[in-house]
Amino acid sequence: MINQNIPSGTYLLLAQDVNKEYQPANLVITVGENEVKTSEMMILTKVIKHVIIFRENSSAWSQAGVPTTVIGDILSSIGMTEGTGQNQYEYRELNVENPNLDFNLGNLVIIEGDQPQGFYDVYTNNKNAFDNFVYNGGTIFWIACDMGWENGNFSSTLPGGVNWRDAYENYNDIVYFEHPITKNFPAQLYGNYASHGGFNNLDSINISNLMVYVKENYGDGSSQYPTYIEYRYNMGRVLATTTPLEWYVVNGPTSCPEGYTTTYKDLFKLMLVRSLRYIMNLDVSPDIPPSAEEVYSPKIKTNLNSHK
Repeated sequence: MINQNIPSGTYLLLAQDVNKEYQPANLVITVGENEVKTSEMMILTKVIKHVIIFRENSSAWSQAGVPTTVIGDILSSIGMTEGTGQNQYEYRELNVENPNLDFNLGNLVIIEGDQPQGFYDVYTNNKNAFDNFVYNGGTIFWIACDMGWENGNFSSTLPGGVNWRDAYENYNDIVYFEHPITKNFPAQLYGNYASHGGFNNLDSINISNLMVYVKENYGDGSSQYPTYIEYRYNMGRVLATTTPLEWYVVNGPTSCPEGYTTTYKDLFKLMLVRSLRYIMNLDVSPDIPPSAEEVYSPKIKTNLNSHK
């Protein structure tokens, strides 16, 4: 499709299947004055009909009071039940003798954050199964937040060769405000170790349709690496973040960004809920609901409990 006489600016391109058998694909493109621009090819992936959550029973920030069922609880709130059929979700462990690595293209695979070392070792030993799943059209939501209380250190790569360098950052900046996940968010998010690292090799690997939603505020002094990304690896797609989103469901700063009545804690929780709805091709409300709890003050407090 060729469009002419488009004003210069940044645009979100969206490709949709009218029959809703495939999830929409999108990418951000910037067009300069009098510029001829060819966008990357967009490939649609199968609509999610079943969710597989990988996490160990003892992990998922349980030491901080976060229920190990945190993802499933959110999925239950949007109408799913636990089980192995359609419109259901199931939990699987990796650090077992014979991990179940059977995926279908209608599955969403979720890798939870803060896993023990054994979990990451088994993933690394079986990474081809996950890589091939995405390469052939599957979808993965990777909460790529290691080095938490479980002390697991992931040193391998996500599908397509994506990796990150470890660095704790309390401030993260929103990069793109028109995406369903970050719509109407404040310009900056604050939390204790709001990101555990930054994706640092995105320019040198074989991925496409890269979208950056959030990035570090300070980085390592020379770079502000992305902390929340979406990309396509051949026929499938990956959503990945280094933010401990599960931890923020019950923890985090109860102060509010200026001009908001929603706490940082609840903004992170909303990001998790929106992420799940978005990756499953469900409607994502642009609303930012106010927090019910009393807040300290609109100003950031720096003496709140850390999660590490």
